[in-house]
Amino acid sequence: MIIKLDQHRAVNTEHIVSAKIDSYGDTCLDVELVTGDKVRVRHTPHCLDGVDVYRLFDRICAAQE
Repeated sequence: MIIKLDQHRAVNTEHIVSAKIDSYGDTCLDVELVTGDKVRVRHTPHCLDGVDVYRLFDRICAAQE
């Protein structure tokens, strides 16, 4: 299943190794892929095209089951 992380990035959930929410300072979702790439998505639900990382984290976890 492919999940859109933000306006410009989407990942296949089968390629996700780990995902965690970092709430120190700006809240972000850190996603690590099997290729070793690390993607950081900022929590910006108040913006027009913003991302709610808590909802995104729940979608990633649901897709892994």
